[in-house]
Amino acid sequence: MFNSIQSPAFITIALIAAALYVLFRLLQHGVRLVQRSRTPAEPQLSPNSPTVSVQATGVPQKTRLRSLDTFRGIAIMLMIFVNSGGGDYWWIEHATWNGLHVADLVFPWFLFIMGVCIPISLRSQLGRNVPRYEILKNVAVRSLKLFLIGLCLNSINGPTVADLRLFGVLQRFGVAYFVVSAIHLYCYQENDQLQHPLARSHADILRLWKHWVVVGTIVFVYLMVIFLVPAPNCPSGYFGPGGKHLMLLYPNCTGGITGYIDRQILGIRHLYQHPTARYMYDAMPFDPEGPFGCLPTTFQVFLGLQCGVLILTHTDVTSRVRRMLSWGIVLGLLGGILCGFSKNDGWIPVNKNLWSLSYVLVTASLAYFLLLICFILIDVKRYWTGNPFLYAGMNAIILYVGHTVFHKMLPWHWRIGHMNTHTLC
Repeated sequence: MFNSIQSPAFITIALIAAALYVLFRLLQHGVRLVQRSRTPAEPQLSPNSPTVSVQATGVPQKTRLRSLDTFRGIAIMLMIFVNSGGGDYWWIEHATWNGLHVADLVFPWFLFIMGVCIPISLRSQLGRNVPRYEILKNVAVRSLKLFLIGLCLNSINGPTVADLRLFGVLQRFGVAYFVVSAIHLYCYQENDQLQHPLARSHADILRLWKHWVVVGTIVFVYLMVIFLVPAPNCPSGYFGPGGKHLMLLYPNCTGGITGYIDRQILGIRHLYQHPTARYMYDAMPFDPEGPFGCLPTTFQVFLGLQCGVLILTHTDVTSRVRRMLSWGIVLGLLGGILCGFSKNDGWIPVNKNLWSLSYVLVTASLAYFLLLICFILIDVKRYWTGNPFLYAGMNAIILYVGHTVFHKMLPWHWRIGHMNTHTLC
């Protein structure tokens, strides 16, 4: 279908027009949020405006959790640093295949914090008696905008439709945001009839039992495909990069069944053409943000949603701290067990390219710990205001798009002398 299009000029104009329209709508949305924030009678909540009820001193009050914006700001600034070279430190750059480096934390942390903000946003709209179908429509529109912006960013080197990368970071954001928001919108029931002390102490989990059934089914199907369905000329359960891996034993098995499904859905020309494994292992093109990986990504966002419901359910500081600490420990242990607490051994290696289940659990665990630290330092003890990451987190989408499009211009990039801040190995 794409090969039949013979007018690149028309395609360029159409993509530019779509990008301008999306930008205009985002600006309109931002203006409305600013106007509403100035009206105390109608407080508005959104993923970029996390306001929740806090009961630290026994008196309920509404306050903005600055730790959420700070968390998001840390992630976006880390992303810009990584994309600018990461100081040439090997442990900051993305892992070639298996393993976990600092750069591999950025994307899942973004998804986690998006999940945290979903119940805050939807609860506000339901509290204003907005119909569920209207909320779902708004969620779908926002998801589509994210997908289209990501598609436009993929054409930054020229909108050649025949080999345009169709999926990417923002596309996966859009898909995961829509799926998890829809699940929460139609499964969540705030049951205040929990009388038993043990049930009330675990109300944040019990209120999401339907969610766990749905998301658990998604994860179960994903694992069954991974371990039971072999790709052509590849074994089932293969997590390797193909190419020269294992002495050329499976040269055309990059990503196993995950890579095969993505190639069948999108076509090899519409995948990411320059993964690190292609240069290290002489592997095939592979998209680390492909469609099949959206399944475990949904679980990643849901773990963030669980944290958001935790914040809404447990209003006192002590309960929040204990719960977040417990989630961080449990998820970290589960992820470690799956990967055998090693880089290449265990049942499921930690792998960002494949978005493996162990990778989801380990990065979500670290996200719980980081959010807990920010929460204590910023919102509880007030030792830190969150600056300068606070304002970066409040404008994350602008920084992301701006850095991608204008990465060679001020203020996203500059150079002072030779910038030799450390000795390179």
